[in-house]
Amino acid sequence: MISIDCHNSKSGLRSKSDFGPDDLKVRFATFTKAGLESNFEGGFETPEALIAITALLAVVMLFIQMALWGYAYYVAQAGVQTGDATARDSWQYTNSLTGSLQAGVEGTQAFLTQHGSTLLNNTTVKAQVLQNNQIRLSVVGKAESIFPGVSLPIHASSIGPLQLYRSSG
Repeated sequence: MISIDCHNSKSGLRSKSDFGPDDLKVRFATFTKAGLESNFEGGFETPEALIAITALLAVVMLFIQMALWGYAYYVAQAGVQTGDATARDSWQYTNSLTGSLQAGVEGTQAFLTQHGSTLLNNTTVKAQVLQNNQIRLSVVGKAESIFPGVSLPIHASSIGPLQLYRSSG
């Protein structure tokens, strides 16, 4: 509340028509028996500030959650590509399809254990042979969540050809 000092030290109280711009003094605080009381009505009120700060924190936490999900997906994709390369390298040396698939699964699991053990939960690594001598490795899991009860799925896969080396002749 704004209080206006209407007293002139020379003549005492005056009528409304006698006031000039120099006679008005705007005060933003008044003195009470309890002490100085501020009457400035600007800025946030407490409920509005609480709602605004809560909404801001929720948006920041949502941004952090999406960043964690994106990074977990990146780690899963990198693990699958590493396992795919391991499977194709294993095929070169063993000429065994079963051994090649097992090496790809183990390579993916080793990568995920080393790089994504805190980001990815309940991961399952699968490998299969597709037509035309291609290997498909896939990872299915859930990203770490900072919101209780929320689980964000992760699915990454990689398909690569087995490189068959044939003798010339």
